[in-house]
Amino acid sequence: RQRIAEEYRDRQEAALEIYDQAQDAGFAARIRPRAVEDGGWRYEVAVGRYASAAEAEVAAARLKAATEL
Repeated sequence: RQRIAEEYRDRQEAALEIYDQAQDAGFAARIRPRAVEDGGWRYEVAVGRYASAAEAEVAAARLKAATEL
């Protein structure tokens, strides 16, 4: 399965903004916070579960058009 994901290191506000924009555009987004070895955090914003890379690319284009990401 394919998904669209962006990672933000130590930038929770940026991850929340992307999450909100994706949700507002009708995408099923989620945030995965993960601790990193040096004590910081990495926030991954993931959208969808797509059957193929081609399907994920189409969704990414729709997401970009809807949110200006």
